[in-house]
Amino acid sequence: MQVFDWNIHLYHKSIHDVNVGIREDTELTVAELIKNFREFSHQFTEAGLVGGNFMLFNHDVLHDSNLELFMKEVCEKMPESIFTLLFDFRKNNWESELQKCKERGFHSIKFHAYVQSIEHHEFEHIVNICKKAEVLGLSIALDTSYGSTKVFRHNPLALAAEICDVIKNAPIFLLHSGGGQVIEAMLLADMCKNVYLETSLSLCYYKNFRLIEDFMATYRKIGSKRILFASDFPFEPVQEALKQQQDLFNKIGFDAKEINDVFLENARKLIQYGR
Repeated sequence: MQVFDWNIHLYHKSIHDVNVGIREDTELTVAELIKNFREFSHQFTEAGLVGGNFMLFNHDVLHDSNLELFMKEVCEKMPESIFTLLFDFRKNNWESELQKCKERGFHSIKFHAYVQSIEHHEFEHIVNICKKAEVLGLSIALDTSYGSTKVFRHNPLALAAEICDVIKNAPIFLLHSGGGQVIEAMLLADMCKNVYLETSLSLCYYKNFRLIEDFMATYRKIGSKRILFASDFPFEPVQEALKQQQDLFNKIGFDAKEINDVFLENARKLIQYGR
C-alpha cells in the first residue's frame, strides 16, 4: 500500500518529556536534519511512504545554503514529499521571509499556539500574514492539539477560526483534527471547504477515551475527501499509526476508495497547490 504521511518531524523522541523533543525540533540545523533523515528513513520506506510533509520548526533553516541539499535528499527517497516551515511571525521583515519561503520550496507555513506562545492580540497580524501567503500560493498549517499547561491561555481553535473566516482559497490544515476540541474543528471544516483535518497524534492519544467516537463521527460528517493521514513521527511510529488508523477508518465504514483518499490521493492532489 502506498501512503503519504502529512506530518513528519525529524527530532529524537524523549521517553521522559515531549517538550524535550519539541525543543530539539526548534533548534535542528540543516546538517542535523540530513543526519536524522538518514537515521530514520528506513522506517519511512518500510511503511510504504511515497512522500511526507516534513515539519521544520527552526525558522533559521530558511537562510541555510544547504537547505536544497536536504530537500533533494528527502525527495530522492520519497519523491512526493513537501516541506512546511514553522513561521516566525514576529520578525519585522516577515514579508520578505514569506517570499523566501516560496522561493526556497516550502509548500506551507505553520503556526503553533503553544510552541510560539501566540496571544489573542497577535491573531490579526497572523491573519494578515496568511493573506499574503495565500497570494504567494502557500498553504496554511495550524497545530490544533489541545492541552499542556497553557491550555487556557493559548487557544489554537480560536486562531484557526479567525484564519478560516478570511482565507477562502488556500488550503488550511488543522493538524491533529482539533484534539480535545474535535467538534469545534469539525464545525470549521463543515463551514469552510478549504479546511482539511489531519489525523496525527489525537487518534493515538485519545484511543481509550469516549472522545474517539467524536473523531469517528467527525470524519463521517466531513467525508473522506478532506481527511489526511499523518503519524506525527516520531511521537508515534509510522507503521503503528497506519495500523491503528486503518482499523479506525474500517470501523467508520469507509470503503477501499475512501481509505485510499485518506492515506494517499488527497495528499497527491494537495501537494500540487501553488506549483
